[in-house]
Amino acid sequence: MTPRRRRSLRLTLAAVAAMLLVIVLAPRHRAACSRRPLPALGASNEGLWLALALTEVPCPGSARAVYRLRDDRGEPVDVLDPIDDPAGGYLGVFHTPLRGAAETSAEQYRVSLARSGDLIHWRRVRVLDPRGASMPALAAVPGASGFLLAYEKSHGRYDGVRVRFYPSRAALLAGRYSASRDLPLRFSRYSNGTPSFLSIEWRGGLARSVITLAFHYETASRGGKPGPDREATGVLRGFRSWSPSRDAGVDGRLKALGFAGSHGDLRQFTLLGRAWRVYEAQTRFGDFGAWHVLLDQVGARSFTPLRVLTRNGRFATSFGNPVAAVVRAPGGSGQALVVTLFVFSAGGAARDAGELVYYQRL
Repeated sequence: MTPRRRRSLRLTLAAVAAMLLVIVLAPRHRAACSRRPLPALGASNEGLWLALALTEVPCPGSARAVYRLRDDRGEPVDVLDPIDDPAGGYLGVFHTPLRGAAETSAEQYRVSLARSGDLIHWRRVRVLDPRGASMPALAAVPGASGFLLAYEKSHGRYDGVRVRFYPSRAALLAGRYSASRDLPLRFSRYSNGTPSFLSIEWRGGLARSVITLAFHYETASRGGKPGPDREATGVLRGFRSWSPSRDAGVDGRLKALGFAGSHGDLRQFTLLGRAWRVYEAQTRFGDFGAWHVLLDQVGARSFTPLRVLTRNGRFATSFGNPVAAVVRAPGGSGQALVVTLFVFSAGGAARDAGELVYYQRL
């Protein structure tokens, strides 16, 4: 092949690649959703499979996705955290804005518990905290019958992290906790919030337990006002001793990627024996149209920003409070990756504003 023909071929291939990139990444203005099946999951393609599973939202007609999720009473189900129910089906905690509330602070929300048989339809069981409660996370205690709930609790002038222990499933359904702990503020005089569980070591009882949490803390700006949120982790020993630390490594890597705004909610899950996390991060502080979701393999030190294919197109923004968990698949056969995202009413995906829930079979 002559040099001229090689150069012409390279230019043609480059043009085709650029066209494909535009097709894949450019926002679509016509209705779109994922109808294609995911590839078979294996150890060699786990990262690729996860990126596809998180971004290729099934069509609503597939019965594997729901937009603007509401409970059986018609009220919003936001920031849903679902887990397997030992009795079958699923349990989930979520927050709901109070009627007529301005929805500008944690004071304007309540946390509730719901049940589902298919991950798509949710029946509210009980309100767990009627006011000043948001961003809940629920975890079953490994090797025991109890449950732990962590959430952001408003104390008027600031928000903090509250952790509650329910000794049994019956106690959780009845809203009867046997222990509750408000964790003291650290690293901020404003707020700590968006807690999630990283690990739970029960060691025979609550008094000997070691619970590791992730959370964010609100920094202070140069003018003394609340600034961007930053990441932290903490260890709660015996449900008494609280030892937090900043996660400067994660914050530094996110900032280096252009996420100079807030770094907020994260959720950790395990797939094929490896730990993964989904994060929310903002490119511009205070801009609700600038929230992104990123995937990270724990220990790999590499974030993958995600573009989510919704029914209205593929978008990088604006999604927050990502949750991903491996649960029993609906129908009782195999497992599924369930994903919940809050779609903000700003940014490219604003036409689907509200809670988005979907799942992919493993």
